Amino acid sequence: MKAQNVVGPQIRRIRYNLGWSQEKLVQQLEAVGLEVRRDFIAKIEGGRHRADDMYLPFFAASLKVPVADLFPKFTALASQIAELRPARKPPRSIVPPVAQPNEDNDGSG
Repeated sequence: MKAQNVVGPQIRRIRYNLGWSQEKLVQQLEAVGLEVRRDFIAKIEGGRHRADDMYLPFFAASLKVPVADLFPKFTALASQIAELRPARKPPRSIVPPVAQPNEDNDGSG
């Protein structure tokens, strides 16, 4: 199953570094105005639930970090975004192919 969000691993890492359980994060989220259950936190952290943008300020405030810290660094983000996108066919070239000279026709003709 592909990840549904790119912020879950960072939320888990920050929470873990604070020494908080998921239940403690639920309490902190409630303190800043977002009521959720522990299973919601587990799904966000595990990438099994979309993290709507409206939740991000609440997570940032409860974890006491800037919203930007909830996102992975660019190189990690690029690979995660690639996983989120459906596979696409490569775009067709709009440049016509260059004609190759024919060996039989040396132009002396």
